[in-house]
Amino acid sequence: MKLGLVAIFALATAPAAAQVCPYENLMPEFTQFAQATRDLAATERARAFVERFAARHPRYYSERTFGSREQLETRAVRLFDPARTPKFEGARPIGLDDVLTTARVLTAEYDRIEATFRKAFPDYRCETPISFGLSLYMFDGNLTEDAPGRPRMRFGVDMISLLHPSQELPAFFHHELFHIYQAQQLGAAMPADETQPVWWALWDEGLATYVSWKLNPSLTAPEIFWMPRDLEDQLKSKVAEAARMIQPELDGHEAVRQWFSAGSSPPGLPERSGYYLGYLMARHLDRGDLAALARLAPEQVRREAHAFIEFLARGNNVVE
Repeated sequence: MKLGLVAIFALATAPAAAQVCPYENLMPEFTQFAQATRDLAATERARAFVERFAARHPRYYSERTFGSREQLETRAVRLFDPARTPKFEGARPIGLDDVLTTARVLTAEYDRIEATFRKAFPDYRCETPISFGLSLYMFDGNLTEDAPGRPRMRFGVDMISLLHPSQELPAFFHHELFHIYQAQQLGAAMPADETQPVWWALWDEGLATYVSWKLNPSLTAPEIFWMPRDLEDQLKSKVAEAARMIQPELDGHEAVRQWFSAGSSPPGLPERSGYYLGYLMARHLDRGDLAALARLAPEQVRREAHAFIEFLARGNNVVE
């Protein structure tokens, strides 16, 4: 889902000379915590994490996302016990040392990539708070609203370390920054997370995936779609079938997880199949102005989504 050591270990409080937007970096503090607790058992370390680290950063570790204190502590054990680290097909095995290594270089690389995003979208504004922290392997990038109309982007360095090798970082960050940009463009018209219909998830995730490829055209399909690594290969011959399956679910929100989340999938199709269908939709609608696509009003997106899925369901070939 990047400048130098000084930048890495400093908390950004204002745009830098390269016009990087401000962000909060919790990783230097966590690195100190990890060093101070290195001799504790995993469960004790997780409890200390909740009491001494997460409690200091309630905006990042919101109960809405991470659950109760007990749930937070259970999830935190995954940071400190290698046997509990999530396993994903195609992902390298990692431990806490790998996460800390990623943290030492990640924000400097982010600074560079964010500058390229702002070059592509000059009207991108620095209004959405951004934080780098530990997501306890729940997300790599998470754009949610702390309150209506107040979105916040949280990056999970642990999940980024697990899922995204260095060559994929530009596509990942461009994808997530585009979510911020699209929300900026649409404002209050943006569908709410809790009631997001399938047609909007199709557009929201598909367009961000397409933009990440347009800004990084040399990357391969696995480096754009991430999981599963062979998503495009699995779906190329099943596009019409997938379209017919998603068509009756477009206006509901119950099937969003099935089409867009890891660990869940429509019958006979790979997980996260909605990303590929949405990518095809964005490619189909692109007329050379990515910013214009970000501004498409939700009511128009709904019409376009229904029309495009019907187009695919009839067996029309849009796959090169």
